[in-house]
Amino acid sequence: MSLASLAQTQSHQIQRKRLNIGDTVPSKYQLDNLVNYHSKTAKISDFRGKLLILDYWFTGCTPCITSWPKLIKLQEKFEGKIQIMLVNHMESEYTVQSFIDRWNKRNDFSFNIPSVTEDSVLFRVLPPSGYPTIIWIDETGVFRSVTDGGGLTEYNVQSLLEGDKFNLETLEWLDRRNVLDYGLPLFDDGNKGIGKNMIWYSRVSSYSDELSTQLIESADSSGYYVTSSNWSILDQIRNAYGRGSDSDLFRNPLPYNRIILKAQDSSRYLHNINGVTQHQNLYTYQLISSEPKTKNQLKKIMQEDLNRYFHLTTEWRKIKKKCLILAVKDSIINIDSLEYSKPRFRYYQQERKFTIEGMSIDYLFRFLENATNHFYSSYPLIDETGFKGELNIVFDESNVTNFDYYFPDNYRLFFEDYELLNKALEQYGLSLTLEDRNIDILVIDDSDDFQPIQRELTQEEKIANTREKDKMLVLSAASKKDWGSYKNHFIYYVNKYLMNNYSELNAHAWEFYKNKFITDEVALNEALKWAKRSIELNSYPQNNDTYAAILYKLGRKQEALAAAQKALEMYNSAGIDGSQTLQLIEKIKAL
Repeated sequence: MSLASLAQTQSHQIQRKRLNIGDTVPSKYQLDNLVNYHSKTAKISDFRGKLLILDYWFTGCTPCITSWPKLIKLQEKFEGKIQIMLVNHMESEYTVQSFIDRWNKRNDFSFNIPSVTEDSVLFRVLPPSGYPTIIWIDETGVFRSVTDGGGLTEYNVQSLLEGDKFNLETLEWLDRRNVLDYGLPLFDDGNKGIGKNMIWYSRVSSYSDELSTQLIESADSSGYYVTSSNWSILDQIRNAYGRGSDSDLFRNPLPYNRIILKAQDSSRYLHNINGVTQHQNLYTYQLISSEPKTKNQLKKIMQEDLNRYFHLTTEWRKIKKKCLILAVKDSIINIDSLEYSKPRFRYYQQERKFTIEGMSIDYLFRFLENATNHFYSSYPLIDETGFKGELNIVFDESNVTNFDYYFPDNYRLFFEDYELLNKALEQYGLSLTLEDRNIDILVIDDSDDFQPIQRELTQEEKIANTREKDKMLVLSAASKKDWGSYKNHFIYYVNKYLMNNYSELNAHAWEFYKNKFITDEVALNEALKWAKRSIELNSYPQNNDTYAAILYKLGRKQEALAAAQKALEMYNSAGIDGSQTLQLIEKIKAL
């Protein structure tokens, strides 16, 4: 469905935001909140005459940090000819500087590569496709290529410096979706723009493999638009009814526990069924205005469009439900007063603790709803504390017992257990209990006359479905603890689909090493092959450690020892804790 209004108007047009390979990067783009640099700001034009290499990273990205010694060597070798510039759009200047300071203390040399922090410009016009992502801008300011971290090599640097202007090999998964401008019509005129007279545009489209599943919105000087691509009807509605302030309405989707769906056929609302993506159920919604609109106005229009197109009736009703109530015990909240520029949840492995830092209660609820299974929980979260400040809470052995701090993913299990969380919150004067409340629930009802459009799956969709079915065979065998079938299905799946994905190869090779039921030489040699391939694609400490561990499990002592020592050297060079590899070395020596 396309609702386009044409009128003679002089109103401003939506500005393009993303740059394509071959475009000149505007000189005016500013690099802000710099650390390790002689000033706090710089402009792209300051580096004309040099090869500018942007490296997207964040402090929790291990492959990013392990590449730092390489970056230092490349900058030193090509000093005066190149400038490597880290770009961090997730974290504050304080966080980044503190992290670098700690890294420097653990190493014999200092990390002196500059970094942008709290970036709000570069990641919009030159978006990363994972971390690290490397953006190559030549000495004339032309965007030449984008690669993963493995593409940042001396050979590639030298090639561009010597005038080799052909594009470097780009990431395998950097396809059309990464150069689309989501502020312009996706499927009209090759995504090149809108007519001079168009002031309004909204459209619903079926699934497209050219698009990622994501939501992108803007209501500022860069444009007024919403693009919500490849979501189910239910998720589109959740996006449209997002809660919060006008600045972040679309980033806080309505939780499932705030929705009642009255549908003639509920299966058409589902993103996946039995683990298989239902591409025929996925849609893209796009709304563009060339006149100023707030996000709240855009949201209301999106709600109306979705109801109209999908023949839905939506209304808020007061309904009594069991809810998780956060309240104050004894009218006192014992919260430390700390200063942080941005709210964050942090895991500290060496200090063996989790922290909530500078979080409002609203932000904490978002974390619980989005990062844990409370997102799918039957129990809505209700704040009855009346507290308007920021929470600074430490979870450690003083308030949490029998919890394994050495596995970061386990914090999700902790937060999903509200009774355990309540116990930890008690010392701060807070309580989390299950009680009845009358709350607003969004009721979604089908229209009687709606007839969904049926279509044949494309070949690409059929391939994707086949892959997901193969994956379900692995998961099903694992759930039944049928390790023989699990092993066979897993080997087939990895060899068929993942041989060019270094992180997945490493993760699955490690899984075979850790699984005590996988001991036969044939299966372990498959895992060894995956670890070796991962290293070939992108060598970093973890996959070298995995390679050594599998050699150890195979009983190949000398090879295992050499591989483990190499992994330990890489950990030390990167300033990362290698104690687990040290333990592995002791095990190998004991063979």
